[in-house]
Amino acid sequence: MTMTTENQQHPYYAIVANAEKPLWSDTAVAYSTFYQLIAKGYFVTEAIQAMQIASGNSTFWLQITEG
Repeated sequence: MTMTTENQQHPYYAIVANAEKPLWSDTAVAYSTFYQLIAKGYFVTEAIQAMQIASGNSTFWLQITEG
């Protein structure tokens, strides 16, 4: 994930991003859906799927760190 070959712990658990340039409206709907579900205790992978569906944009993605 990082630009180093050293085995170090990342300061984050995961990255949520988009593979393209989504509209601001898609982004607003997607991330509000994501954070609402995280606050309710859903798993991150479930929240990503829901944000894709809610925004109508399937190019949102998740990368979980190793370690």
